[in-house]
Amino acid sequence: MSVRRVGLQAGWFAIVLGLAFVIPSCNEPGSEPDDPFMEDDMDMDGDNANQADDNANTNDDSSDDRTPDAVTGGGTTNDNSSGMDVERVFFGLEPTVKPRVRSAVSADALEVDAGDGPSNERLNTSLAAVALPGNRVLFTGGFDFQERAVNAEAFLYDAAEDEWTVLPDMNQPRRDHSMTVLEDGRVLIAGGFDGTDELRSTEFFDPSTMRFSAGPPMLTDRVFHTATRLADGSVLIAGGGFDSDSDVTAERFDPSSNRFDPLGKMLDDARAAALLPDGSVLLVGAFATRVAQRFDPATRQFTATGQLLSIHGLFPTATALADGRVLVAGGCDRDPFATDMTELFDPATGEFSAGPRMSVARDGHVALQLADGTVALLGGMDNGVIHDSIDIFDPADDTITAQAQKMSIGRHDFVGVTLTP
Repeated sequence: MSVRRVGLQAGWFAIVLGLAFVIPSCNEPGSEPDDPFMEDDMDMDGDNANQADDNANTNDDSSDDRTPDAVTGGGTTNDNSSGMDVERVFFGLEPTVKPRVRSAVSADALEVDAGDGPSNERLNTSLAAVALPGNRVLFTGGFDFQERAVNAEAFLYDAAEDEWTVLPDMNQPRRDHSMTVLEDGRVLIAGGFDGTDELRSTEFFDPSTMRFSAGPPMLTDRVFHTATRLADGSVLIAGGGFDSDSDVTAERFDPSSNRFDPLGKMLDDARAAALLPDGSVLLVGAFATRVAQRFDPATRQFTATGQLLSIHGLFPTATALADGRVLVAGGCDRDPFATDMTELFDPATGEFSAGPRMSVARDGHVALQLADGTVALLGGMDNGVIHDSIDIFDPADDTITAQAQKMSIGRHDFVGVTLTP
């Protein structure tokens, strides 16, 4: 694996770090800044206290020319020390072999540029990640556990080449922000938290220049919001925040005018969103309610659509399926307990139906739609226990199957992106 720098000295090589994404889970809005990581409530032994040692014996560091199905990184881990790693995940090809993990930085690399780039001596949490063309993944921002400060760092990972590029910093430190790829290839980075205040600032990342530039401010400061690119290329920014002002408001970014426009008031907050076949957006994930709402770009309004069968709390996942339905999975139904329930939303009827239960209750997990249309549900936490397990949901028969394959270590509130072969 190599690491290079944009605008800096390049050419040193390392097997390098992972990136962590930690957000508060099962907390009532407003409590996040005071206790953002809930460290005292977490069981760092997770599903398998010996998992890391097992993987050290089963996963060699030999070269693999295949492009992985997905890349996952960091989060709160069940040994509290491997959150810096990034896993190259190959689903289904070797179901009894755990995903490979690269987590060590070579001594030579650290001597050349100690502490200035990706390093397993620094634990950044609450990053954002987005997939770019060419099986590249952009990571930005986060919270540095060592320095106890939000940062503006950015890295580009080439999954095919297993290479990291250290980018110039963003214009502003931010964590728990959104990133959305626009039609012209740029990435809209919006909102977040700078360690003191919620942010309304935005910026763009241009992959052609590898630089960040300032964007127009949003109408409202937001953190933990949803960001969904609509059929016309605009971006719906909805919900999020520590207070009611931003929790139930939404706006739309228009790339042609480079500005944000206000939208109708939401029915409730939302922390998960999925684009539907007709161009509307399903939004779920309000604290302690079963509210589900649908945004219509034509009318610019939010309307109720069915009702969730269970409370999924603040951080469920919502995954659009190839058949048009949406899989809603996990979240927390009561603090500090997660739920193992899934539900299926049918846009034709506007109603939810019960889906299969996951093998474990999950909150702060990752849902990745794979090339064959199935959905991988990875990691998460329930009542302080962090999971390394993987479930696969198959929309062909609406079943969930627990996998023999596991992640290299338990992870909670981490990032994951699906790649293409």
